[in-house]
Amino acid sequence: MSDARHISLLRSMTDRSVSPFDWVETLPCADKAAIQSAFKPVPRRGDDIYSPITPARGIYRVLAGSVSMYLLSPEGRRVLLKRFAPGECFGEVASLDRKPYPVFVSGDKKLELAMVPLNRVEALRKEYPAIDSAVVAAVCKFTRSILSMLASATTDNAMERVRARLAWLAENQAANGPAAEIAVTQHDLADMLGLSRQTVNEVVQSLIARGEIEQSRGRITLRFNWQAGNHSL
Repeated sequence: MSDARHISLLRSMTDRSVSPFDWVETLPCADKAAIQSAFKPVPRRGDDIYSPITPARGIYRVLAGSVSMYLLSPEGRRVLLKRFAPGECFGEVASLDRKPYPVFVSGDKKLELAMVPLNRVEALRKEYPAIDSAVVAAVCKFTRSILSMLASATTDNAMERVRARLAWLAENQAANGPAAEIAVTQHDLADMLGLSRQTVNEVVQSLIARGEIEQSRGRITLRFNWQAGNHSL
C-alpha cells in the first residue's frame, strides 16, 4: 500500500459515523494525529493475520475490507466474535499484557490493514494519556462482550439471543435512528451464536413475520426498539 493510498483511506474515515471500536476517531486532535502517523501499512501475506500462538505485535486498524475475529470449538467449528469494518481497531489485549493474541483473526480479499508496533504503542500510551485510556477502554469493551456472550448462551432462548445480537451489531456499527440497517447474514449470526443455520433461519423468519426486522441480501434492517436495552454481547 502506498503512502498516498494510506492517507486517502484515513481521510475517508472522517466522513462516516464512528463505531465504538474506532476509538482513534474519538481522540483529541493532538493524540489522534500522533497515533495516525504511527500506523503503518501491513503487507498482505495471505488471509490469516494472527492466531492464539502468535506473539504480540501491536494494535491493528482496518483501512479497507473487513476482518473476522473468531474462536474454534473442539469440533473445529468457527465461532465468530466480530467482523471489523474500516476504521475499527483490534489487538489491544495483547498490547497490554504482551502475551500471544487470544483469538484467531483473518481478513477478506479486499483487506488493507495498518499497525502500530508494540513498542510504539507503549511509548504513545505514556506520552498521550487519552490514547492510554482509549486502549484500556477497548480491552474492557472486548472483555465485557465475551462475558456477555457466554452469559447469553446459557440463559437466553434462540429468539432473544438473535434479537440481542442484532441490537449489539446495530449499536457497534454506529447505526442511527429507529430503523438500523446492519451488514450481517444468517450464516454470520449462526457462527456468532453457536446456533444451527436452520434455527437462525426459523428465528429470522419469525421476526420478519412479526414486523421486527426486514431482510435483504447481506443486510438486516431492525424495526424493533434496539436502543431500549444495554446490549453488550
